Amino acid sequence: MERMKSNICMPKGFSAAGTYSGICNDRVRLDLAMIMSRIDCSIVTVQADGTSTSGMARTLLYHNGLAMPQGKRGQEIIEEVAQAVGGQMKLAANHVAVVTTGASGKYFRPSLMISSVPALAASLSPYHGDQVEAVADNGSGLESQAVTFSAGSGKCTLGGVLTEDTQDVPGVCLMTTDMAASPEQLKQAVGQLQGQFALQDTVVIVMANGIVPSTGCDVPEVLAQAMGYLLGEMGFHPAMKECS
Repeated sequence: MERMKSNICMPKGFSAAGTYSGICNDRVRLDLAMIMSRIDCSIVTVQADGTSTSGMARTLLYHNGLAMPQGKRGQEIIEEVAQAVGGQMKLAANHVAVVTTGASGKYFRPSLMISSVPALAASLSPYHGDQVEAVADNGSGLESQAVTFSAGSGKCTLGGVLTEDTQDVPGVCLMTTDMAASPEQLKQAVGQLQGQFALQDTVVIVMANGIVPSTGCDVPEVLAQAMGYLLGEMGFHPAMKECS
């Protein structure tokens, strides 16, 4: 594997943008990011409480600063935002992923996310990975790296952004790769990663668009190794094993 100083858009086919949505009145800086893949991609999201989702998506809308309400209201907001974003981006609503991190227990205004989408879409660029970093930054320390690795007959790239958790807010680990992996394979790789690293207080989001074929290899194993290497390069150490 080879490390390079780069950003979340280093893998082929990804573009990004960031903006200030106004959802958090006390955060006058970039708080809403969009990451879009040129083609449909697998995506896995693991929340800090361990709950996870997996599937296919073309667009990720990520807000940092205020967490989504839990339960039924949170799901209603996700569906409302996904439907609106899909309509504006000409995508099926189920191919839009919506993730939020930050303080909980405050009023969440989904209309501000929706009204920010045209500006984000107009600004999408493979050179705007730094805007995603600005959104993810919670003041606790941020690392951004990319690595290249062999996957069967292909040479793939994995880019990542990592922030530490604070007393009230979970950290975030956001990764993109151009390696081909089905949602189930990606879920298995993330599961292996969770077994190696202590990610209980971290929201994990991984997108794999498959622009680079990965035939002839154990996809979950190779991808988990690459993700583990990337986390290590960003300063995230493997979990200590309990003594029997």
